[in-house]
Amino acid sequence: MAWRAGFTYWLYACVSILGALATLLSVPNLRYIYAALPLFSVAVAYVFAKQRSAVFVAAAVAILNLICFGTAGFYHKDFVPNIFKSGFSGSYIRYHSAERQLIDILNATGVRSPVAFLGDNKVAGLNAQALSHSWHCDAFSKSLHAANSPRQVERVLAENKVEFLIAPRKGTPAQLPSLILNQFLDEFTTPVARAGNLYIARRRNAQTNP
Repeated sequence: MAWRAGFTYWLYACVSILGALATLLSVPNLRYIYAALPLFSVAVAYVFAKQRSAVFVAAAVAILNLICFGTAGFYHKDFVPNIFKSGFSGSYIRYHSAERQLIDILNATGVRSPVAFLGDNKVAGLNAQALSHSWHCDAFSKSLHAANSPRQVERVLAENKVEFLIAPRKGTPAQLPSLILNQFLDEFTTPVARAGNLYIARRRNAQTNP
């Protein structure tokens, strides 16, 4: 009966691998194969049960993964070497997730009108409606793309009842590539607060929230 148990575990592994391959063929992005991991982990557990030495191999792979973590991308290049340093978490969040601080500021003011996010879509935690200049808010984003002057951008934001915006600061790596959007920010908004490479801007023509 042992062979049946082994067959079952390897069947789980094959199903998860085939599912992952089918997913990658349609959507070539690694994050979409997470759904295959539960079944695959069953097969891995079977290997651990049969080969105790596999646990040490897995531990070595995990350590190697941490050592090479900085190569995963820009966001992680300095994460592991500094994770235990005092104050690192705060500086890391300020640099990579400045939106959190700005969203906290907006929430503290009790903002109720929609907030526009130009250049990014990290909107988690905002108590008001978020409108991001991305495919997540397709109609809003297309309206901004179609605007061919700063005044038309102002009209789009006014139609969407936007009072505050979160945008990249000029002279930073995150600055907006759109000349029209940069001109709009200069001509129609006033800076309110800043954090990292981002800042809150308020439309000068917007009415104060009740």
